[in-house]
Amino acid sequence: MSRAMLKVGLIPSPNSERVVFCSEPMAGLLYKAISSDSRTRVQRNDPILMVDMGGGTVDLTAMRMGGNGFDELVPGLGSSCGLTMLDEQFLAMFRRAVGPTIYDQVLAEHPKLKLQVLRDWEVCKT
Repeated sequence: MSRAMLKVGLIPSPNSERVVFCSEPMAGLLYKAISSDSRTRVQRNDPILMVDMGGGTVDLTAMRMGGNGFDELVPGLGSSCGLTMLDEQFLAMFRRAVGPTIYDQVLAEHPKLKLQVLRDWEVCKT
């Protein structure tokens, strides 16, 4: 990532201190702590539970803002239970509603149709 940023001129050297990489939960925490758009201001010594719900996982991290940044209070915990599982359950429900035989036959003849159903489902979720 640093090489790409150097190549396009975003940083002056590969070891530039202008960019610091962090985990996704930490990026969310930093946003909450310093963003003017944030409704909640994080104060020093506040305990914070970050919940990062992604496509396939949910990650939990407990942190506290100290004098030199954020300290992890307990090791982060992640599990496979994100939106991918919701999509799988939707397809299973859709298969039951259409009928397993017809559903399987149509997908066997038109495999790209499953992607279209998932795209349409994605629109419904937003």
